Amino acid sequence: MKKYLFVSTLALATFMFSCNSESSAEEVGTEQTTETTVVEPSTVTEPTVETAVATATTILTVDRMEHDFGKIPDTAPVETSFVITNDGDEPLLITNAQGSCGCTVPEYPKDPIPPGESRDMKVSFNPTGKEGVNNKTVTITANTEPATTIIYVKSDVQKTAQ
Repeated sequence: MKKYLFVSTLALATFMFSCNSESSAEEVGTEQTTETTVVEPSTVTEPTVETAVATATTILTVDRMEHDFGKIPDTAPVETSFVITNDGDEPLLITNAQGSCGCTVPEYPKDPIPPGESRDMKVSFNPTGKEGVNNKTVTITANTEPATTIIYVKSDVQKTAQ
């Protein structure tokens, strides 16, 4: 038991002296050879949310966030166009546009959209086999913050007699 107590005390003392960052070279009895650079607190800047938002210079704007086809027959696809505008300072690059299912297909501009310019993005919806109210999404991925923008298309598909 005495041996265990002695080893524990020795380990604790070693730990306390080796982790003491307040001790100087004279106290420890060794010479310090590393240089320390002091940085004034006023010169250090931490990134903030405001800084991150301020650096986002590509802004995607859509003429509307939703299109309602209304009541449509289940016999033929319908199509609409959304106007995509770059309201930022850098070229807008749409890297992907994906419908929520195979019946909703977007055709997005592949070339960069210069600042201040607009392009059309066609979205077609195939109502075959989709009787009733439908709410579909198109997720646009671009070099914006946030990276995705979601637009909606909806319809009320009416079954036709065959």
